[in-house]
Amino acid sequence: MKKKISADPKMKVPGIGMLLVAQPMLPPLLVKEYPYVKRSVILIVQHNEVGTIGLILNRITKTTVPEIMTNFPSFDVPAYYGGPKTGKSLFYLHTFDNKKLPKSIEIGNEIYWQGDFETLKMLIEAGEVPEDKIHFVVGSCHWSADELTKDLQDNLFFVEVAKKEYVFCEDYDKLWGNVLKDTGHPYGIMKNFPVDPEFN
Repeated sequence: MKKKISADPKMKVPGIGMLLVAQPMLPPLLVKEYPYVKRSVILIVQHNEVGTIGLILNRITKTTVPEIMTNFPSFDVPAYYGGPKTGKSLFYLHTFDNKKLPKSIEIGNEIYWQGDFETLKMLIEAGEVPEDKIHFVVGSCHWSADELTKDLQDNLFFVEVAKKEYVFCEDYDKLWGNVLKDTGHPYGIMKNFPVDPEFN
């Protein structure tokens, strides 16, 4: 059985419940090949000696969840792009523990993911799921242990603690900059810079 590695917020190292935050000056060739990485904020949901799975939080799509899931209740929330792996698999982050949503997996800081899908649909139909307490993503990001270690050594990401107000925020377009500013990161001054400086 693979041993899960939980986060130690004081150490700022990868672990379940931590964020991988893209640094501002990514290599142009990397951005060209993987454009979704630029200014991404990725929540780690699985982490062990074999590898890491994360979900990009701040890449909105033009599709709502009912449009991609059959027999899903009317629920006008967008699906976000979680990463290039696992195809069109739907993942959901929320604030409901196992008492309310069985099989939920705790990430930390009152953040959970997945859970019994049929129960989730019933809760939505009953009006018991506020739109600001759940976040749907399609796809995920995967790293082997060596791959993530190298990405961090190459300074492609830095690690921060995932807070509930980050995962369930009002404006995901501003999430990357707000995380930098709130954590006192030296790049926080760039939070309001345009993605492409030529448009400044």
